[in-house]
Amino acid sequence: MNRERTGCIYLILILAMLVLLASGCRVDSAFKAGGNIYAFVRPTYSEYWQQIVWGMEAYASENGLTLNIVEVDGEREPEDSLKQIGYAVRNSTDAIILAPFKSDKLKDLMDKAAKKGISVIYLDQKAENGIEGICVYSDNEKAAERAGEAMADLIGGAGDVAMLNISSEDPNAAYMESGFKNAISGFEGIRLINVYECRSNRVNAEKTVNDILLAYPGLKGIFAACPETAAGAAEALIRLGRIKEVAIVTFDYTEEILDLISKGRIRAAVGKNPYKLGYMAAEAAARSIAGEKLPEIIDIGYDFLESSKADQE
Repeated sequence: MNRERTGCIYLILILAMLVLLASGCRVDSAFKAGGNIYAFVRPTYSEYWQQIVWGMEAYASENGLTLNIVEVDGEREPEDSLKQIGYAVRNSTDAIILAPFKSDKLKDLMDKAAKKGISVIYLDQKAENGIEGICVYSDNEKAAERAGEAMADLIGGAGDVAMLNISSEDPNAAYMESGFKNAISGFEGIRLINVYECRSNRVNAEKTVNDILLAYPGLKGIFAACPETAAGAAEALIRLGRIKEVAIVTFDYTEEILDLISKGRIRAAVGKNPYKLGYMAAEAAARSIAGEKLPEIIDIGYDFLESSKADQE
């Protein structure tokens, strides 16, 4: 493959990312925010959540907000997470940004926040259990449907495909599975052999791909529901010498995924722009604090990146 061409493609992808970060992420300079915000985010050892935090910090810096970032893991450590969120509610912060998780106690806390006039912004997914607030997210079902359309195109509308999903405990898993199935259901020649749960784990994904190919050697495509899973699937296919034969489409992307796309090892990526997600969540919090009437759902859309077949190594 022409290395100079590969480098150019990678540069184009990076420039496209920068444009995406800039577009739609600038607030009217006439609007000046203010206030104290607590943002409860998932652990930032993942690049995805790091970028969300960077987006929130950028908006806060530009608009005079006091932003308190607190890392919590509502799924694995719900009691500690609730304790941290409760502290913000008791101290009557102006706004709370958080990724919701299943908990009756969380609903009680958010009800208390509402009574105190604290603006509540839900990040990345809709809240359950009738919890009220403003949701800033990307429609995962629509994005996964776009991934399914890309997969169908890449494999010529026929062949066996598999889905490597995230944890079933994550509400987004069901939306992504539904969207992907909706897209490929229109193609009689495509068979979804199974949906495997890899829990966003690279090692799990590698092992699962090995097992799938033993049972289904004619596999044509893999839809990986997160960057870590996609990277693990790519590693397995490269090691087995099957990377040119099996198309990988991933949900969400990181620098590593962009590099794999530029080399043709991952054929397409669809998903949220995490920096933009964080930026717009902070903006929604600031505008809500200022008394603006905002829609209950703010959909930031999704990005789509694709590698040319001609550039596949």
